[in-house]
Amino acid sequence: MRLSLVRHPDAPCAAVSAIVASVTRNADGGMTMKYSIKGSISNIVLANAGPSERSQHLWRHTCFEVFVRLAGDACYKEFNFAPSSHWAAYGFTGRRSGMHDLELDNAPHIVAKTDGNDFVLTATVPELALPHQRPWEIGLSVIIEESAGNLSFWALAHPPGAADFHHNDCFAFTLAPLDPCP
Repeated sequence: MRLSLVRHPDAPCAAVSAIVASVTRNADGGMTMKYSIKGSISNIVLANAGPSERSQHLWRHTCFEVFVRLAGDACYKEFNFAPSSHWAAYGFTGRRSGMHDLELDNAPHIVAKTDGNDFVLTATVPELALPHQRPWEIGLSVIIEESAGNLSFWALAHPPGAADFHHNDCFAFTLAPLDPCP
């Protein structure tokens, strides 16, 4: 399913005309996200590809994010992906509280491609340690850094006020269980 992300109204962006994303659960307990940007890609700051490694503060530049939690749970996980293949993974015990680095057995796999007026980033996260039998609530978001230096914030939904991807309103998509309860 293709999901349209909307720009936060307080953060204009001349370089992007649309962002669509998709997310799927994988049989191994992980998930795959695909983000597609349409627009003047040459006016977006995209870090050059390099080795996949954990990094901090990716959200200060063009960054692709996913937030995931069990339906109705306060605890959630956040994953950040950069076009450079740098990534970050955090766990939270509540909204913006109890933050800690998630230990992963395998790093996310990130592939970024530019084709004219399209940029596509696909990221696969390994086992999430979340039950397959329950729905997952998902928040998809993107931060765009334009060549002029301004940032814009894109998500499935935005709460009133400042951009805040951790807000409950941003967990706007539910992935059905892979293994429904009998």
